[in-house]
Amino acid sequence: MANWNALYPLGALGIGFANTLFNQWIVYFHTAPGTATGPQTGALIGTVLMLNFVFQGLFNPVLGYVGDRIRHPWGRRRIFLLLGSLPLALAFLGTWFFKSLALSLLFICSYGLLFVFVVQPYVALLPSIAPTQAARVRYSLAGGICSLIATGLALVMGPILLDRGSFTSFGILGAAGIALTMFLPALMMRENPSEGPVIRASGSNFFKQLHQLWQNRALRAFVLGNGCVVCVIIALTLVSPFISEALLAKERTYTGTLNLCTLGGIVIAILMVAIKGKNLSFLKLLRNLLIGNGSLILGLLWASSWVTVPLFAWWLAFVSIGTLLLVAMMSPTLVLSELSDRDGQSREGLIFGLNGLVINLGNAFAAQIITLLLTQGHTLENPLGVQWVLGFAGTAALLAAGILTPAIRHLKAPAEQLSVETQS
Repeated sequence: MANWNALYPLGALGIGFANTLFNQWIVYFHTAPGTATGPQTGALIGTVLMLNFVFQGLFNPVLGYVGDRIRHPWGRRRIFLLLGSLPLALAFLGTWFFKSLALSLLFICSYGLLFVFVVQPYVALLPSIAPTQAARVRYSLAGGICSLIATGLALVMGPILLDRGSFTSFGILGAAGIALTMFLPALMMRENPSEGPVIRASGSNFFKQLHQLWQNRALRAFVLGNGCVVCVIIALTLVSPFISEALLAKERTYTGTLNLCTLGGIVIAILMVAIKGKNLSFLKLLRNLLIGNGSLILGLLWASSWVTVPLFAWWLAFVSIGTLLLVAMMSPTLVLSELSDRDGQSREGLIFGLNGLVINLGNAFAAQIITLLLTQGHTLENPLGVQWVLGFAGTAALLAAGILTPAIRHLKAPAEQLSVETQS
């Protein structure tokens, strides 16, 4: 009998491709240099993204709490994928299809809501279909390879599609990717709704259970650190199209060269994970990469204010960013799955939802800060805003490394100790 659950990692293809295009180009879409838009447009986009991320964050744990209690023939998580994937694809298409700012903002909000509706149950599905750590690493690595392909295609094709076509092509390709890699595999995968015990956490109240989980020091440290990691990634993703023109005095298409360097870093990370496998400490690796990236970005920023930094140094920085990107993408599902096992109360949806709450609040903060900083200048004549964003990214990376350090120590504790911490 075919193991259709092995199709699970394919979801990272469509989601990764679409979301990379969205994160990297949505601000540029409305505020590209030379367009007839003022600083107020960038501020408006930033405000909408901030509110969108806040709502996503609040929706995440609620959706996880509901999913933990669903008993349906389609499964607790799979039902969300089947109902939400096609509307998500249509919302992504509409984001780029209409030139009207009002309509575009409406579709941005719709995309954000549906993104949580689909992706949160998708990541929370992993503990059910991959019960062992070895299987989870294998699926996560396969998902990482899919994300490598998707992110690489988006990073390289984005500037080319924009130079030869229009933003409409972003919407068409992204929507098709979501439908083909998320909806169709969900039709064939199977999730047994009776798997795992019925929740018997002390107290069935949503807020009480959320508070119980927050008392887990390992979980709390990880989700807070992961929120800072997301701020770093969002900042670097949003600012990269402006670096070519504002800091390097290159054409917009040079962003594709920098993205190729990022792709090289992702390949390095894939090889590292493939070689070391389940013996790799993802949290330690993530912390070390954050320290390295933060130091490198701040060093480049400081050096560029005194001398002309060679392009090779920027290439190296983007290779390092690519390595961080993949490790940061794989770590949450593996760490949160382990914490779900230790919790032992079949509420992985709420655990993943709590993580989603924090990272979306981080998204909201980063989107607002970055768009406001970019209004200070994002051109060759006035690159101050771009410099400020890079400073923000470097500082946030070092802060994230500091916050994650206690999580590494707490995760070494026996499972029984963590369970007691959660219930106390």
